[in-house]
Amino acid sequence: MWELELLGTDLYHIIHCFFMYSFLGWVMETCYVSILDKKFINRGFVNGPVCTIYGFGALAVYFILKPFENNILILFIMGIIVPSILEYFTGWLMEVIFKTTWWDYSNYKFNIKGRICLFNSIIWGLLTVALFLVIQPFVNFIVSLYPVSVGKPLAIIAVVTYFIDYGTTSYYAMDLKVKLNNMSDIMDEFVSYAHLSKLYETKEDVMEYLEKSKPIELINEIKEKLAESIQVNKENYKEKISEKFIILNDKYDSLKSKSNIIHNRLLKAFPTLKVKDKDKYVEELKAYIFKRKK
Repeated sequence: MWELELLGTDLYHIIHCFFMYSFLGWVMETCYVSILDKKFINRGFVNGPVCTIYGFGALAVYFILKPFENNILILFIMGIIVPSILEYFTGWLMEVIFKTTWWDYSNYKFNIKGRICLFNSIIWGLLTVALFLVIQPFVNFIVSLYPVSVGKPLAIIAVVTYFIDYGTTSYYAMDLKVKLNNMSDIMDEFVSYAHLSKLYETKEDVMEYLEKSKPIELINEIKEKLAESIQVNKENYKEKISEKFIILNDKYDSLKSKSNIIHNRLLKAFPTLKVKDKDKYVEELKAYIFKRKK
């Protein structure tokens, strides 16, 4: 199995190079984001110290562009194109699988659907040149430092650990989406009961307020309006609706409080994370979690 080759490179070296690249990519991303945020941020989709898009990207670029390894200009130009295609496809695929946008370059000039941008693509070009001139020789040197008898079990452990990590993170990423959907559903109930209690003239008035404010702000306004309404009108249905609001409020708060370390890490690792029609709840969840940690 270990002797299987791809373009002259055996599987043993492919696996080791993949995890080396993934680790180096994680170090670069983590340092960059941590410096900007002025605190440690474990960057990457999985929990371990790897950004596998760098592993796949570096191997793809290396094998595709190896025939041009002595032409720096072609390496730079193709290094812009090939990794950008990979980044775009990865962003699209993760959006399809998780219905979530994990990074967004919409604020950068010359971006394509927020998945890639010219600035990052130029960085990929420079890294591609560095890959052939510096990084690949360095990785080969590191792999040569330990015997194959040690490297084989290490490779197996790394692969098994990665798949377990990826499976666990994927489960909780899906769970995070479910949590956001549940928060949205509860808010829809808030809107319906706010209209039923005649605190607003029309349901559209409530929706308009929600669109202009944070969900928690709507909840607080409904509480205030309901308190005023009950003082003026002591009818029984008002008190029943008040009880319903309390139940919904408790359910909403309970959802926010039931966070776990993987949810928290994903929200920190991907500050531009977006979920279609659920961005308000993503931001509210972030604000709740990070405020509680201070």
